[in-house]
Amino acid sequence: MPYVYRHIRLDKNQPFYIGIGSDEKYSRANDLKPKRRNFIWRNIASKTNIIVEIIYDNLTWNECCEKEKEFIKLYGRINNNTGILSNLTDGGDGSIGIIISQERRKILSNNFSGKGNPMYGKTHSKILIEQIRQKNLNRVAWNKGLKTGENKKLSISKKGCLAWNKGLHNVNGKSNSKIVLNLDNGIFYNSCKEASIAYCFKHTTLKSKLNGTNKNNTNLIYA
Repeated sequence: MPYVYRHIRLDKNQPFYIGIGSDEKYSRANDLKPKRRNFIWRNIASKTNIIVEIIYDNLTWNECCEKEKEFIKLYGRINNNTGILSNLTDGGDGSIGIIISQERRKILSNNFSGKGNPMYGKTHSKILIEQIRQKNLNRVAWNKGLKTGENKKLSISKKGCLAWNKGLHNVNGKSNSKIVLNLDNGIFYNSCKEASIAYCFKHTTLKSKLNGTNKNNTNLIYA
């Protein structure tokens, strides 16, 4: 059953991380391996001993998400100067509140451009390209069935909206895809495609999780 847990630092006897898990033996809560946690968590853990405490148990996943958000709001986050937690987001199994500087994004873009890109020098076969093309042709538009007036309202509502990554470009001057962040270890990927390669996910499957089309049971989010 899903549960909510916190990590407590003994040097100050205060919580420094709030998380949620769904395994029966609380292995997620008890996983204190630095490589599976973000950089702020690692920095704190290197200075003190830690206690793991299960706060809530036997709740639904949605209830755990809400409790996680409540506790993160209560204690506040280090990375936005509101409190004492190492969490990078506002919780709730999402990316709300995450802070990534423009400088950091530029560094990530440069690191994954050219030879740093896992797909550098590689091409898809003609068979795969044709399969992708056919799949796209058969795909039903998300807004199919909406009345003309509703489509018009959607179009108007999006006018003037600024894309989060507008102005960010790679070395070739092309716009970058959304950056993907692993909340456990703080590793960034320049696109969903690169993250899917690193974690052996099917690209479309991971993309649907990150977009919220399907439940995101990974530790990856759009940054």
